[in-house]
Amino acid sequence: MVRELVSTGGFDIGLAADEVDLTGLEHQAFASVRAVCALPPGHALASKSAISPKDLDGVRFIALAPEDRARRRLDAILQAEGVVPKIIAETPSSGTLCALALSGVGIGITNPAAAEGFAIRGLEFRPFEPAVYFKSILLFRPDSQKTRLVKSFVAELMRARSAE
Repeated sequence: MVRELVSTGGFDIGLAADEVDLTGLEHQAFASVRAVCALPPGHALASKSAISPKDLDGVRFIALAPEDRARRRLDAILQAEGVVPKIIAETPSSGTLCALALSGVGIGITNPAAAEGFAIRGLEFRPFEPAVYFKSILLFRPDSQKTRLVKSFVAELMRARSAE
Protein backbone atom coordinates (compact mmCIF):
# COMPACT_ATOMS: atom_id res chain seq x y z
CA MET A 1 0.00 0.00 0.00
CA VAL A 2 2.81 2.43 0.88
CA ARG A 3 4.55 1.67 -2.40
CA GLU A 4 1.33 2.29 -4.34
CA LEU A 5 0.66 5.59 -2.57
CA VAL A 6 4.19 6.86 -3.29
CA SER A 7 4.19 5.70 -6.91
CA THR A 8 0.81 7.33 -7.64
CA GLY A 9 1.72 10.62 -5.98
CA GLY A 10 -0.43 10.21 -2.89
CA PHE A 11 2.67 10.46 -0.70
CA ASP A 12 5.98 12.22 -1.33
CA ILE A 13 7.87 9.71 0.80
CA GLY A 14 7.25 6.24 2.18
CA LEU A 15 8.88 3.85 4.60
CA ALA A 16 8.65 0.13 3.81
CA ALA A 17 10.24 -3.19 4.62
CA ASP A 18 12.90 -4.42 2.22
CA GLU A 19 10.61 -6.89 0.46
CA VAL A 20 8.78 -4.03 -1.29
CA ASP A 21 9.02 -3.89 -5.08
CA LEU A 22 11.35 -0.98 -5.90
CA THR A 23 10.64 -0.92 -9.63
CA GLY A 24 10.05 2.62 -10.82
CA LEU A 25 10.81 4.29 -7.48
CA GLU A 26 13.78 6.15 -6.12
CA HIS A 27 14.85 4.68 -2.80
CA GLN A 28 17.51 4.65 -0.14
CA ALA A 29 18.28 2.37 2.80
CA PHE A 30 16.81 3.62 6.04
CA ALA A 31 17.48 1.16 8.85
CA SER A 32 18.78 -2.28 9.63
CA VAL A 33 17.55 -3.55 13.01
CA ARG A 34 18.79 -6.72 14.64
CA ALA A 35 16.08 -9.30 15.32
CA VAL A 36 15.37 -10.70 18.77
CA CYS A 37 13.73 -13.89 19.91
CA ALA A 38 10.37 -13.37 21.68
CA LEU A 39 9.68 -15.88 24.46
CA PRO A 40 6.54 -16.42 26.53
CA PRO A 41 6.94 -15.72 30.26
CA GLY A 42 8.69 -18.64 31.96
CA HIS A 43 9.73 -20.38 28.72
CA ALA A 44 12.59 -22.86 29.18
CA LEU A 45 14.81 -20.94 26.73
CA ALA A 46 14.48 -17.75 28.82
CA SER A 47 17.33 -19.04 31.00
CA LYS A 48 19.72 -18.61 28.07
CA SER A 49 21.52 -15.32 27.39
CA ALA A 50 21.14 -15.81 23.61
CA ILE A 51 19.14 -18.12 21.37
CA SER A 52 20.90 -20.20 18.70
CA PRO A 53 19.47 -22.04 15.69
CA LYS A 54 19.82 -25.41 17.48
CA ASP A 55 17.58 -24.06 20.28
CA LEU A 56 14.73 -23.78 17.77
CA ASP A 57 14.80 -27.41 16.59
CA GLY A 58 11.36 -28.95 17.21
CA VAL A 59 10.21 -25.96 19.27
CA ARG A 60 6.72 -24.47 18.83
CA PHE A 61 7.47 -21.52 16.56
CA ILE A 62 5.55 -18.50 15.30
CA ALA A 63 6.97 -17.56 11.92
CA LEU A 64 6.74 -14.41 9.91
CA ALA A 65 5.12 -14.67 6.47
CA PRO A 66 7.18 -16.54 3.85
CA GLU A 67 7.64 -13.38 1.73
CA ASP A 68 9.27 -11.51 4.65
CA ARG A 69 12.99 -11.17 3.86
CA ALA A 70 14.00 -11.45 7.53
CA ARG A 71 12.09 -14.76 7.59
CA ARG A 72 13.99 -15.87 4.47
CA ARG A 73 17.30 -14.95 6.08
CA LEU A 74 16.33 -16.92 9.20
CA ASP A 75 15.13 -19.89 7.13
CA ALA A 76 18.51 -20.00 5.34
CA ILE A 77 20.35 -20.10 8.67
CA LEU A 78 18.07 -22.83 10.04
CA GLN A 79 18.36 -24.90 6.87
CA ALA A 80 22.17 -24.66 6.93
CA GLU A 81 22.11 -25.96 10.51
CA GLY A 82 19.57 -28.71 9.74
CA VAL A 83 17.12 -27.17 12.21
CA VAL A 84 13.35 -27.56 11.79
CA PRO A 85 11.16 -25.63 14.23
CA LYS A 86 7.53 -26.71 14.66
CA ILE A 87 5.69 -23.84 12.95
CA ILE A 88 2.40 -23.28 14.78
CA ALA A 89 1.39 -20.03 13.07
CA GLU A 90 2.54 -17.58 10.40
CA THR A 91 1.87 -13.85 10.44
CA PRO A 92 3.00 -10.86 8.37
CA SER A 93 3.22 -8.76 11.54
CA SER A 94 5.92 -8.72 14.23
CA GLY A 95 3.35 -7.16 16.57
CA THR A 96 1.02 -10.13 16.08
CA LEU A 97 3.96 -12.48 16.57
CA CYS A 98 4.67 -10.82 19.94
CA ALA A 99 1.01 -11.03 21.00
CA LEU A 100 0.90 -14.73 20.13
CA ALA A 101 4.17 -15.40 21.97
CA LEU A 102 2.90 -13.51 25.02
CA SER A 103 -0.20 -15.73 25.09
CA GLY A 104 2.03 -18.84 25.07
CA VAL A 105 1.46 -20.04 21.49
CA GLY A 106 5.20 -20.37 20.85
CA ILE A 107 8.37 -18.38 20.33
CA GLY A 108 9.43 -16.32 17.33
CA ILE A 109 12.06 -14.07 15.81
CA THR A 110 10.77 -10.51 15.73
CA ASN A 111 11.57 -6.92 14.92
CA PRO A 112 12.30 -5.19 18.26
CA ALA A 113 10.66 -1.99 16.99
CA ALA A 114 7.33 -3.85 16.94
CA ALA A 115 7.92 -5.33 20.37
CA GLU A 116 7.56 -2.09 22.31
CA GLY A 117 5.22 -2.48 25.26
CA PHE A 118 5.35 -6.28 25.34
CA ALA A 119 8.24 -6.60 27.82
CA ILE A 120 6.31 -4.78 30.56
CA ARG A 121 3.50 -7.30 30.01
CA GLY A 122 5.88 -10.21 30.58
CA LEU A 123 7.18 -11.16 27.14
CA GLU A 124 10.88 -11.94 27.28
CA PHE A 125 13.43 -11.14 24.60
CA ARG A 126 16.83 -12.62 23.89
CA PRO A 127 19.33 -11.93 21.11
CA PHE A 128 19.42 -14.46 18.30
CA GLU A 129 22.85 -15.70 17.21
CA PRO A 130 23.83 -15.44 14.39
CA ALA A 131 22.32 -12.05 13.78
CA VAL A 132 19.29 -11.66 11.51
CA TYR A 133 18.31 -8.15 10.43
CA PHE A 134 15.06 -6.41 9.56
CA LYS A 135 15.77 -3.81 6.89
CA SER A 136 13.68 -0.82 5.87
CA ILE A 137 13.81 1.51 2.89
CA LEU A 138 12.69 5.06 2.18
CA LEU A 139 10.71 5.35 -1.05
CA PHE A 140 10.40 8.44 -3.27
CA ARG A 141 8.49 9.22 -6.46
CA PRO A 142 10.91 9.18 -9.39
CA ASP A 143 9.10 11.89 -11.34
CA SER A 144 9.50 14.63 -8.77
CA GLN A 145 12.53 16.47 -7.56
CA LYS A 146 12.92 16.11 -3.88
CA THR A 147 11.79 19.40 -2.45
CA ARG A 148 13.62 21.16 0.30
CA LEU A 149 10.85 20.06 2.70
CA VAL A 150 11.26 16.38 1.73
CA LYS A 151 15.04 16.63 2.03
CA SER A 152 14.70 18.24 5.47
CA PHE A 153 12.21 15.59 6.57
CA VAL A 154 14.55 12.78 5.45
CA ALA A 155 17.45 14.41 7.28
CA GLU A 156 15.33 14.55 10.47
CA LEU A 157 14.32 10.90 10.04
CA MET A 158 17.97 9.92 9.71
CA ARG A 159 18.91 11.95 12.80
CA ALA A 160 16.07 10.40 14.82
CA ARG A 161 17.07 6.90 13.67
CA SER A 162 20.68 7.52 14.68
CA ALA A 163 19.70 8.92 18.09
CA GLU A 164 18.11 5.63 19.21
